Amino acid sequence: KERMEKMEEEAKKKLEEVKQEQEQTVDSLRNVVEELKKELSSVNETQLEKTKTIQTLELEKGDLERKAATLEEKLTASSEQKHKLENDIAQLMDNSSDSSEKLAKLNQDLREKETLLESTVETFNQKLQHLERQEQEMKQKLDLQSEEAAQNVKELKTKLEEMSNREKDLDLKLAHTNENLAKTETELKERLGEIEQEKKTIHELEMSLKSVENKEKDASDRVEKLEKEKIELEKKLEVEIKLKEEFEVANKNESSVVDSLKKKIAESEKMIVEFNEKVTKATEENNQLKVSNEEIEKRNEKLATDIRNMNEENEKKIKQLETKCEEMIKQMSLGDEEKNGKLNEINTLLSEKEKIIEQLSKDVRENSEAKTQLEESLQQKSKALEDSQAKYQEALTASEKQITELTGSVESYTKSLTEKTEELKTVNEAIARLQAEQNNQQGDLKEKTNVLAEQENKIKQLSEALESVGDEKSKLDGVIKELKIDRDKLSDELKQKTVRIDELSNTNEELAKLKTLLQDNQKTIEAIIGEKDKFKVALSEKDEEIKKMIADKEHNEKEFVKMRDAKKQLEEKNDDLLDLSHELESAKQGLDSYVEEIRGLKESLNGRAEDMKTLSEEKTRLEKEMETMQEKLEAEERSAKRAVFLESQLEKSNKLIKQLTAVTTEQKERADKMEATLKAQAESETENVTLKRTVTELKAALQEAEAKSAATSSNTVELDQLRSKLCSLERDRTRLEQDKTRLETQVTELKQTKSTTATSNTSSSSVASNGVKEQGAGDTSDVAKLIEEKDFAESQVNFLNSIIADQQRSLEELKSTVKELETNSRTGIIGAVSSEGKVVAGTRVITPRLFCDICDIFDAHDTDDCPRQAGGDDSPPLEQSHVLPRNHERPYCDTCEMFGHDTADCNDEETF
Repeated sequence: KERMEKMEEEAKKKLEEVKQEQEQTVDSLRNVVEELKKELSSVNETQLEKTKTIQTLELEKGDLERKAATLEEKLTASSEQKHKLENDIAQLMDNSSDSSEKLAKLNQDLREKETLLESTVETFNQKLQHLERQEQEMKQKLDLQSEEAAQNVKELKTKLEEMSNREKDLDLKLAHTNENLAKTETELKERLGEIEQEKKTIHELEMSLKSVENKEKDASDRVEKLEKEKIELEKKLEVEIKLKEEFEVANKNESSVVDSLKKKIAESEKMIVEFNEKVTKATEENNQLKVSNEEIEKRNEKLATDIRNMNEENEKKIKQLETKCEEMIKQMSLGDEEKNGKLNEINTLLSEKEKIIEQLSKDVRENSEAKTQLEESLQQKSKALEDSQAKYQEALTASEKQITELTGSVESYTKSLTEKTEELKTVNEAIARLQAEQNNQQGDLKEKTNVLAEQENKIKQLSEALESVGDEKSKLDGVIKELKIDRDKLSDELKQKTVRIDELSNTNEELAKLKTLLQDNQKTIEAIIGEKDKFKVALSEKDEEIKKMIADKEHNEKEFVKMRDAKKQLEEKNDDLLDLSHELESAKQGLDSYVEEIRGLKESLNGRAEDMKTLSEEKTRLEKEMETMQEKLEAEERSAKRAVFLESQLEKSNKLIKQLTAVTTEQKERADKMEATLKAQAESETENVTLKRTVTELKAALQEAEAKSAATSSNTVELDQLRSKLCSLERDRTRLEQDKTRLETQVTELKQTKSTTATSNTSSSSVASNGVKEQGAGDTSDVAKLIEEKDFAESQVNFLNSIIADQQRSLEELKSTVKELETNSRTGIIGAVSSEGKVVAGTRVITPRLFCDICDIFDAHDTDDCPRQAGGDDSPPLEQSHVLPRNHERPYCDTCEMFGHDTADCNDEETF
């Protein structure tokens, strides 16, 4: 009895421990689910914040792109205005060389436009730098997010391992409890067998007691009524035979019920075995899913490495751009040195040119009085040349100032770059501090988000594996469906088993009732059989019993005492049986509670399946968010590539401008070769105009292409066309560079031939040789033009071309006038020439155009003939009124080599 109580207590303790452990596991799982939900909410909030920041950055980026487009439009507009101004200047220079005030104004306008261009370029560069900084910040943010995702993956892995360990512990506990239940069932069966044996012994003892009591009664009371009882006993025997037959029938029925119960128990055991097999299958499928999860994790690691490689390539590209900027700065410095050398060469050429002009003026003074008017015209032309030289000097000084300003702007730009880099460093440090604080504050949240991220990554890996491999997807879908079907089957089987367990419990109760009835029937039958035998013995030994009544009485008294003791023992055994029945009921209750615990575990498994569904949904959402982030990254990379492409296009446009300047120099050299032909000059001018048009058309096409590429990045066909155009332009550039080298050699040869012809000419053609030398000086202005192209960023090409063309026209006019005057002086027609002041237009190739300095009008009248009012379109009169007398000598300064003051009155400080 004590042993049974101890076993019951141990079983109860074990059941309570199992229940507590199950409750703890359920509570822990609930806490984990709540924590995961909180972490999901926090992750969603952080992702919303990040999406908002990304949207703001995209808006800022769009604004900056719009501003860049407007700046480019302003640049194009300013370049067009500049070209217009240069064309106006060229026209004015073609008309006359005396409009110095207008030229100064136009030069000031050009300088203002150039300053505006420089300022716009600086702002554009600043905007580009701002965009690059934003790209770097976005890259840093993405790196941080990738690191956080890796941490989340690690934490989720750890939590998943913990969950798997918990599941293993629960499985071990379940196996242990199953073993304990099996042991308890075997022990209960053994005890039931012992109880049945004890019941049999008790029944036998009770029968013996009854027989002893009956004997005592028979001995005391029924000695005289034996014959009557004999008759009654015979009747009773018949009744008892009937009862025995009924009992045997009931026995058979009970055995059939027992057999059916045994069959049901065997079927339930089979169901339990099948359930265990299904559980093993589910564990195997779970292991397969874990293997697939590991494969997907490997794929994620590969993707992470690919993203890192992309980031490294972007950093390399940024470094290459920085090196290109440094090389451009070095080239600017080298260009400044070359400019200084060429400026010195130009100054020497100008000094030689001034000496030649001085010699010409001295030769003209030595001529006769008939050439006074020619001297005046030559002096006027020399004044114009001196003014042009002064303008050249002013342009050179302005170019030097612009060079200094450019160097200062470059230095300020580098300083601003260094300052901005320092500001970036400080900002990055502040960001790092804030991130460290956030990391310190959100450590716990990150761990939980890492768990979720790991689960989401695993789910992502599963989804990616499903999408990448169709067969695997179908297999996994089939496995998932089978698992769902198995789950439903298991739930149905559990329900059926619970119903069967309830039925078994009911059958057990019915069996207990039947057992009690059988025991009662057996008692009655045994009592009847005992009475029958007893009466037979009594009838057969009637005489002997009467004789031995006294001896039996004594013996019965002794046996009565013994039977009392046995009765007490039987009562104690009955108490033990009652205790065992209570233990059986408690064991049944424990089984019921264990079944309920199994149900709870199944419900928790179903809850986990629902959690997996929610996690899969969150996984898909996060995948979409990752796709959007990747698209944004690709858009940012496209914008960076577009910036690089714009820079390359700017470089190519600069190269095109250089090519065009080379073409203009080629045209000038052709014009120098063919000095006497107006057709060559007209052709060169038309070619310059066509080249300008092509430049503007190319710039417009580039701007349109850039606008199209900015508006629609998907128009790759137009970009390919532009690239092909740029390749063709590069080929043209190489061809033009070859032509340039060839033409430079031709120019050197022409200079040599001109120098030889200048020395071999006679004194009569000194004026013509002077014109040729001035033309050579005009060739030197091409070198000055190239320097100014570099100084003014290739913006004043057309302006200098117009000035050179004007000088060439003026030199040709001087040549023609000198030749005509020489012919007239030989024939004796001096008075007519001096009286008219102009050579007849039919004797020259190009006639100088009339211009009034007061009215600023071409082809109307001369300054001397100006009536100070609006003139008509008719040609001027042949006779002109002169303000000064014919033999008047103008003051001339030998130091300055200019008219207007004498050498004695010259102030050396005012000279150049």
